[in-house]
Amino acid sequence: MTNKTPARQDWDVAIVGGGLAGGVAAYTLARQGARVILFEKESGPHHKVCGEFISSEGHPLLTKMGLDLPSLGATSIKRFRLHGPHRSGEAELPAEALGLSREVLDEAILDRAQQAGAVIKRGVLVRGRVKGTPGLHLETTDGIVRAENLILATGKYEFQTVNKRAGRDSGLVGFKMHLRLKPSALKALGNHCDLFVFDGGYGGLAPIENGLVNLCFLLERSRLKGLKTDWGHLALHISRGNSALSHYLDEAEPQFSQFVTVARVPYGFIRRARPESGIYCVGDQMAVIPSLTGDGMTIALRTGLASASSILKGQSAVDYQRQVTSTLRTQIETAYLLHRLFKNPRLCDWAVFGLQKFPSVLDFFFSSTRCRVNAGFGAQKKLDSLMG
Repeated sequence: MTNKTPARQDWDVAIVGGGLAGGVAAYTLARQGARVILFEKESGPHHKVCGEFISSEGHPLLTKMGLDLPSLGATSIKRFRLHGPHRSGEAELPAEALGLSREVLDEAILDRAQQAGAVIKRGVLVRGRVKGTPGLHLETTDGIVRAENLILATGKYEFQTVNKRAGRDSGLVGFKMHLRLKPSALKALGNHCDLFVFDGGYGGLAPIENGLVNLCFLLERSRLKGLKTDWGHLALHISRGNSALSHYLDEAEPQFSQFVTVARVPYGFIRRARPESGIYCVGDQMAVIPSLTGDGMTIALRTGLASASSILKGQSAVDYQRQVTSTLRTQIETAYLLHRLFKNPRLCDWAVFGLQKFPSVLDFFFSSTRCRVNAGFGAQKKLDSLMG
């Protein structure tokens, strides 16, 4: 999926990062005739630390791009379970969600972007901006590129020439592993997304394609001292803190030779520093919502779409960021409070009790941590028309 380009070219938009936000932005811009080049440092499909939970607000955007998610293997998720160390509660999701691996979804989006006319450069690293030159000149391992606008879509990883992110909780390490559960455990999971709280962290288990499930969890860095990080030792460690999780992991077969990991993710971050002219931050570069909400993928999709819309309308990066920040602020703050709750296993047991006694609490949980599709991102019909 690599197009040949000269060592130096001018582009309307350069995009750094080929994940959800970058791919959607590339597709949207190219579809409207913009000259777009996207750089992805990985040379092929790859896994990322992610819950791989596509919320009901997110999958309509992918459908509008022409993606047939069921044909890609997406699994329906209709119910939610929360497991404290000693209590468990269950409820129906307000709307159907989907489970699909990022390895599959990211590639499908990049394919659509390339079909729309975007140039996709795989295995190319963007080292940073060229100092002392007017405009946006990027130094890449494939040469110097000039662009009128830059979309920064590097996800959980920093881009050295833009202000670094400072979250309110950066002391967690994220782990991801695809598993094949024993038949009885897979049947018990069914079409649920299960969240587990244990001493020093929390995580989720959800079905994805091909009968596999995705285990994604966070663990405080301090708890890793002296702890081996292979599958057997980590699985045993987190299982000891949650009996429900231990039942799922019993006899589970890991599908990777080792965990996919990421550290120092700035949870609770939302970008407030004034952006430089022509630089649009999207996805986790714009805001980092705690993973327990299951809305990170939708935020990536919507900010990618919003950045493309802003560029097409001639809207400045400052105006784009002001609108998106205003939209996401309450959502990020509420999610961060829940994140703090999930880091306290005893309080989480009480939360499970409250969920059982007052099911409407779950509706509040979801509505207050969802990406409000009509606010701050522009008129819904206009955004939809850009995608399909």
